[in-house]
Amino acid sequence: MDIPLAEDDLAATAFIEPTEVIRRIDMPSRVVMCFFSEVVDQIAARDDARELDVLTWAHGHTRSTRSSIRGSAWASSKRASGLPWLRA
Repeated sequence: MDIPLAEDDLAATAFIEPTEVIRRIDMPSRVVMCFFSEVVDQIAARDDARELDVLTWAHGHTRSTRSSIRGSAWASSKRASGLPWLRA
């Protein structure tokens, strides 16, 4: 029985290839996505934190930061929830 999700097509070029649209950044393998700006801002304020990238979305700018937590490299970024549009 063929299970489509188990097929391996990693050698094929994607229909929309991200590397052709955006530049590569030094992203750690561990990433924290958080809805709370104050948590992301606390991580970004650490002495060892450095900015990885700033993305511009319809709701504004989102900063990604790299820092070291317990000896491992981590990235953190605020995740947009869409809820501000519901308050209108």
